[in-house]
Amino acid sequence: MDKMEFIIALALGAAAGAGVMYVKNSSKTKDSDLAQREMDRLGVELKTQQQKRSTLEKENAELQQEITDLKRKASSKGDETMDLEDDLDEAKRKVSKQEREIEQLKRSLDEYKGALQACELELESLKNKD
Repeated sequence: MDKMEFIIALALGAAAGAGVMYVKNSSKTKDSDLAQREMDRLGVELKTQQQKRSTLEKENAELQQEITDLKRKASSKGDETMDLEDDLDEAKRKVSKQEREIEQLKRSLDEYKGALQACELELESLKNKD
């Protein structure tokens, strides 16, 4: 019986070992499947994030270009504004000069009117003497 018990014990041990190995492999397979699903999910998420990043980089490049264009336009407008301000200052100087000339001409005209009146009075007085 010893042999028989030994064979039975060996068979039971082998069956128990096989069962343990099956459970281990089953557990490893489940863990492996779980890990694979997690890797797949992370891969999809990575792709999504890369697409978002690419989209944001394109938008950023467009916005940077728009900023550059606006700065260029602002600089151009600034130059135009400075030119217009220079033209305005020049026009103001011309107007001021012309106003001074007009005042001088008014004074001269008043002097001529005064001289003319004096001449008219003298002429009247000479006519009256005769």
